[in-house]
Amino acid sequence: MKVWQVGGSLILLMLSGCLDQKTYHSVDLNASLECPSGPECTTGSIEPPAQGNPYALAYIEVDDQGVFWDREQLERVKTYTQSLTRKQNTLIYVYVHGWQHNANPKDSNVEQFRQHLASLSTQLPEKDWSVLGIYVGWRGRSVTLPLLEYSTFWDRQSAAKRVADGSLVELFSYLNVLKQQSITDTRVITLGHSFGGAIVFSAINKILAQELVDSSNNSSFDASAKGLGDLTVLINPAFDALKYAHFHDMQDRYNHFFGGQKPILAIFTSESDWATRYAFPIGNALTRSFEAKRYMKTRVGHESVLVNQSSAGRIAIGHFEPYRTHSLTPAFADRQEHLTRLQSARYSMKQWEQGLSVIQFSSADLKRRPGLKARVPYLVVKVDQRLIPDHNDFSGQAFQSFLQDFVTMSLIN
Repeated sequence: MKVWQVGGSLILLMLSGCLDQKTYHSVDLNASLECPSGPECTTGSIEPPAQGNPYALAYIEVDDQGVFWDREQLERVKTYTQSLTRKQNTLIYVYVHGWQHNANPKDSNVEQFRQHLASLSTQLPEKDWSVLGIYVGWRGRSVTLPLLEYSTFWDRQSAAKRVADGSLVELFSYLNVLKQQSITDTRVITLGHSFGGAIVFSAINKILAQELVDSSNNSSFDASAKGLGDLTVLINPAFDALKYAHFHDMQDRYNHFFGGQKPILAIFTSESDWATRYAFPIGNALTRSFEAKRYMKTRVGHESVLVNQSSAGRIAIGHFEPYRTHSLTPAFADRQEHLTRLQSARYSMKQWEQGLSVIQFSSADLKRRPGLKARVPYLVVKVDQRLIPDHNDFSGQAFQSFLQDFVTMSLIN
């Protein structure tokens, strides 16, 4: 077979396995705001709570350029949340998926998010709360062929950068203002995975920095530092440590965090995440080789250190040792199995407020790095591979139990 025939066959093979850029939840402007509940609700409208389904679920989708597929998705979320928060206390939980996922109702991330919402809905600190999940979809999966899908890592990384700078900034800004101006108790939790974690951090890091500055005065805090809503969690995020450098330096300039200070930003990266440990730095080394770099002065605990910008710009945040603050390891046993989720979260919160170096959760121990200040609300956590075995698998019972404890802890008054 001639070379051009082989090449043509490969191109046809790749094209046959490509997923079209499309929306999975188009909005019918003639339909009501809410559509029938259940997984069959794929119109892009709000799926309301129902029996056995104690939460509402909305989808917001963006294309490869970061532009809303249908702005009406956002407008309907605005209408729904404004109505909801005027009447009762509300938890808004945003999830931004990562590589090899999308907004298909059958996607495993959609199913996992549903399970997380259902479990959390039954464990809220107070009764009579409404829960709204917002699933943010983008084309994280562009190829379906098993052997080729791994080759899309760097292409989807480029798409994620465009998505982060696009329309989603408006969504996060809206939610931040909604919480601040709400007449009821409105909580906002954001979770991003993989490139979804990179999208979230890029979209909100200015909000985080501004809130940090606003809550301080002369290197001390007048009140608890705030972030986007109540808590942002990033799991195996695919962005480099250099993007976090200014944030690390800013928080180190402040001398004291109140006892009631809760976590604001938590980055969890598995020690066995091959995608961010190996594939990510290879791509960065190829694309950023000619950038001018230098050594930066920073502090790690009480020590002054020099950070190589070249290394920080190549290595993913979760694997960059100078910025690591904690480690997460499995508990020897479910030490709090006799407690409810809320009781377990209160137990962990008390240890956090006391400034203990090890915070015990129902299924895991969160250990602070020696020499670091207690109650620093910005965590970069190395996760034991027994809790998160690889890049995409964070659905194990032990880590999910910890995650629900951690999220519930942020909701306690």
